Amino acid sequence: MRMKSSIQLPTTPTPTAVAGNVSDEEYTVGNTVEECQHNIQRVNTVINKTKQKLIQCYCNIGLELMKYKLLSITEYCAKCTINRNEAALSCHACVKITGNRRNLSVFMKFSCETLNCTHDWVNFLISLGRLCKQYPKFKYVTLSLMEIKGHMKTLTTKMKAESDFWNM
Repeated sequence: MRMKSSIQLPTTPTPTAVAGNVSDEEYTVGNTVEECQHNIQRVNTVINKTKQKLIQCYCNIGLELMKYKLLSITEYCAKCTINRNEAALSCHACVKITGNRRNLSVFMKFSCETLNCTHDWVNFLISLGRLCKQYPKFKYVTLSLMEIKGHMKTLTTKMKAESDFWNM
């Protein structure tokens, strides 16, 4: 797998740590909608200022988007009520609950406008955040986001099979 050979573990502070004070080692995901929004804007500013499309930054945005979307879900379907975790992010029943529709619409509007992207890209970044949370070493892959996006379906399966490698 070419992705495994592209990993570069940091030995010195990354440009993101210097440019915008969002070092991966120190990064904390927000606990409220406002904190998530602020963090998304902050990391996006770092990406735009440094012009370096580091996957660590996109993973951090993905983690923030994931948390923000979870915070936007206030009512859960019968299946998701038990766990109230990340499964609700892709649960069609939870998304269709009337109380969640407005919050999720606000979430998507903010995300698309702030990141200047489409709904599809927001969902891709959330998937990236999930992978990063599940497999921490994934943050240090140096392939382009477009290459990763093109192989997302097989990526998850292969990483699961090699989970010992992908966990730090």
